[in-house]
Amino acid sequence: MRSDSDEDSSEATEVQLAQLCAVGLALIRYPEVVIETANPIFLSLLGERNLEAVRGQSLRRWFPEIPRSALLQTETSERPGTRRSFCLRRLRSDGSWQIVDVAVCPVHESPSVPKAVWTMAERISDPAGGQPWCPQEHRDPLTGLYNRRALGARLDADVAEDRDVLLCILDLDDFAAVNQRYGHETADAMLREVAHRLETVVPSHALLARLGGDEFAVLLDRDMESQAVEALLWNIESAVGEAIVLEGAAWSFSISAGVCHHRSGSGRGAESIVRRTDQALYLSKAHKQDRSRFWTVFGDGTPVRPNLCQILLGQGAVEVHYQPILDTFSGRIVAIEALARMREASGTIYLPAQFLPQMSVENGAELSRVVLTRALSDLARLDQGGYRLGISFNLSPLSLDRECVSCLRKVVQESGIEAHRITVEILESSDFSDIDRAIETLREIRELGLELALDDMGSAYASLLRLKNLPVGKIKLDQSFVSSLERTPEDLHIVRAIQDLAADLRLDLVAEGVETEAVLDTLVTMGIPAVQGFAVSHPLTLERLQAFLQEFHFSREPLPRTLFGFYAGTMASHATICRMLTINPTELNLEHLPLASHCRGHAVLERLGHPHDSPLGVMHQRYHEALGKTSELGLGACHSRQWEQMQEIFDTFMAMVLSAWRREQRGSKG
Repeated sequence: MRSDSDEDSSEATEVQLAQLCAVGLALIRYPEVVIETANPIFLSLLGERNLEAVRGQSLRRWFPEIPRSALLQTETSERPGTRRSFCLRRLRSDGSWQIVDVAVCPVHESPSVPKAVWTMAERISDPAGGQPWCPQEHRDPLTGLYNRRALGARLDADVAEDRDVLLCILDLDDFAAVNQRYGHETADAMLREVAHRLETVVPSHALLARLGGDEFAVLLDRDMESQAVEALLWNIESAVGEAIVLEGAAWSFSISAGVCHHRSGSGRGAESIVRRTDQALYLSKAHKQDRSRFWTVFGDGTPVRPNLCQILLGQGAVEVHYQPILDTFSGRIVAIEALARMREASGTIYLPAQFLPQMSVENGAELSRVVLTRALSDLARLDQGGYRLGISFNLSPLSLDRECVSCLRKVVQESGIEAHRITVEILESSDFSDIDRAIETLREIRELGLELALDDMGSAYASLLRLKNLPVGKIKLDQSFVSSLERTPEDLHIVRAIQDLAADLRLDLVAEGVETEAVLDTLVTMGIPAVQGFAVSHPLTLERLQAFLQEFHFSREPLPRTLFGFYAGTMASHATICRMLTINPTELNLEHLPLASHCRGHAVLERLGHPHDSPLGVMHQRYHEALGKTSELGLGACHSRQWEQMQEIFDTFMAMVLSAWRREQRGSKG
């Protein structure tokens, strides 16, 4: 019950407020944020006319999202006259947003009953972009929900005001099939029904938007308890998952969602929030078959039901096999790559391509730890047998964090193996979710003394950028280039380019996927320093590896052993000669250049059964004669018709070599 003194004070305040009608003014009592009195402008901003209808009502009735910081600041002992400013928004009944700027000034009439004068003015433009807030421009024409533009504007404003927000992006699984099978009209009708169902469960204070296609978003910009958020998400699944009946047919959809909690003070922008939410959605969709719930929270991983391979990992059913790596210059096995296998009790073995897609980030980190621990133990046993080898193993980029570095340090220290003998392989095609953090972690791994290699080099578009940024000392040539060389010999140009790049950057180079003697001969002839693949050895258990090392012998002489190796060597030699002709021809022996008999290839062709008077021998001589005529033109030779003719003769010669090699291959198979 209000006292007479309160009545008198309130009436006096009303008189003062009435005189200031350019902006809305009100006296607000804390902590309930109750209106004690207000001028007509303030009332109109609330959509009200009668002061008595609002007196004693909390402002949360109109603005449920009053920032907590505004309340706390005015409840403390701030001096009278201290001014705090912020922005409020609410959704009007016509579907438009009202945005008001508020200034709060404590008056402290009574220490036990804190009060403040609120000054309120309506903002007529969007705080993020300064453009008029137009409901039509922020509405999705198909569903009537807000659109991506509205979400962006709201999120920009939330970030600018440093609010806590929760963003959820969801889409319908396999909805594209509806479009393809039943057409756009049916698909649009379904989307309208989904939008309607979402409206029935999403709270009114949230922004519900359709981003396009079958993708929707829910933005909550007040701090909901985690249980309330989880309940909302389950309600969304129940509402959307119920069968949709159209034209006598019923359709049911599952959904996938990504969730991102953005805390005030993090410094992240709206784009970062959306990107993180999209990443969480991607992870959720990637685990549709084994996830335990339809949403993934960014940074938390996707809860999944354990599958067979995860169960095998937990049971310790991991085996480590080793594939030898050959140093082509010394002819010795200098290193091994540790490769994980999983074996069921029945004896069935699973390869990485089968079990890695079924594993979480945590599973991958645990698998790497198990493989490295066992591999270093086996390496110590090989040391005792007199085989001092290096060892490499694969590490998922998603595992690159400080915990990973600590784990590596512990495993390496406990093994007693020198760190420089261990190489960590990172896939070149990997998608680093946080490239800066990944680079920092890789540098910390290097500081442990371990080597770093970029695996599958050339398999992704970002190769050069990755080489520039990542602290690697070795690259492994993507086996898709190597294993297909016999089918697509033109890929030798790519191999040679990567070989030159590695040499220029002083990086070690290993070629993977060397599966045949011809490819092995070719790469050794080209001077690739290290190779691995079936042509050297299949992956072996420790016991079989020990037996292999005792018996292995490799000789570089004579090289090349095949016409395919001759093809690769001649191609590399031709590129070098052409480069010298255009840069410094005096470095070449121009007197011997026109004579095939002075070329090493002449003796190779003889040894391979193609003497000087054979078609290949004759064409080899023609090629050298063309080189000699071209060299007489000096530095301008590359722009001459003679240069073009020389290149045409070389191309014909190379085509003849490949044809002869393929005939020999067919003959050996017959």
